[in-house]
Amino acid sequence: MDRAEFMGYGLWDTTRPLAERMTMMSNIERRAIEYRMNPREPNLRIRNKAWTTAVLEDAGISVGRVLCLLTLRNGIAPSTDRFIFRHGDDGVRLLLADAPADGIVIKPDDGGSGRSVYVFRRATPNGLEALDGTRWTVNRFRAVLATEGLWKVEQRIPQHPQLARIAGETLGTLRLTTFRMLDGTVHMAPSVWKIPIGLSGVDHFSHGVGQLAAPVDPVEGRIGPARRWFGLERVDRHPLTGTAITGTVIPHWPAARVMAHRIADCFPELASLAYDVAITDTGPVVIEVNPCWGERTIQAPWRQGLVQGEFREFLEERGYGDVVNLSARNHAASLFAPGG
Repeated sequence: MDRAEFMGYGLWDTTRPLAERMTMMSNIERRAIEYRMNPREPNLRIRNKAWTTAVLEDAGISVGRVLCLLTLRNGIAPSTDRFIFRHGDDGVRLLLADAPADGIVIKPDDGGSGRSVYVFRRATPNGLEALDGTRWTVNRFRAVLATEGLWKVEQRIPQHPQLARIAGETLGTLRLTTFRMLDGTVHMAPSVWKIPIGLSGVDHFSHGVGQLAAPVDPVEGRIGPARRWFGLERVDRHPLTGTAITGTVIPHWPAARVMAHRIADCFPELASLAYDVAITDTGPVVIEVNPCWGERTIQAPWRQGLVQGEFREFLEERGYGDVVNLSARNHAASLFAPGG
């Protein structure tokens, strides 16, 4: 575990029981089991966002509306023929001519970790407007499109008014993580709500030190105190809106939990997945499926490690105990246990 993790998880705090500190999973450990949890071929396939969206649509799971797949390059083929495919300057012109009034989102079809996601409040044939009010010319838009091979273009999703009162116009998603035991049953790891600050249009907890994430009670859907990527201080109110975070109940929480299980059933070859789920006024909507989820997005807000309870049973059953050093964790914890 590196110094940033050691400090960010408060592992230096000797007032915390060592057994509790020993439940924290490091980034090195999580990365070591990624392709063991999720074999390489299906792992890479699910990173094609359009293909994944088509699978979810076929299962009747609510997803964001895909406006088109768009490329400025020659020789690019989409991973699915489900959606409109547009190419070149004519494709850009048609997209902007037909853009919905509530805006668009563009992201690389093979993207991950929030790479190159752009959110626009409005898109017209004469230009675009980002959430922060920045005006984009069509030429600037084309220049960005030229940086990636294939883009997935979606209609922007407004979040539930209750959550918008806390975080503002930028969509903040739930990070829901599932894991599958060998008997086929699907369980959920601790869930969090990623809370954006400002009008960047994205809720990247890992990329913005100033962004927030908060634990969500698994039964009631009640939000706990938020924390930042680095730092242990709790944040009970949103720093810009002043609205209470702690104690708010996520709307449509039972439906979001059911959705997570249904998504997992769509990809039985993959043992553990994480989902970014938007909560709208009509219910949950899947934004993203992540085969390589981030352990810190879960552990930092909860201040609890993943290597315990059902998730530990999952690690042991799947044979990952050597990778996460379960025997060493047990030994260290036993040395300082009462009566040890």
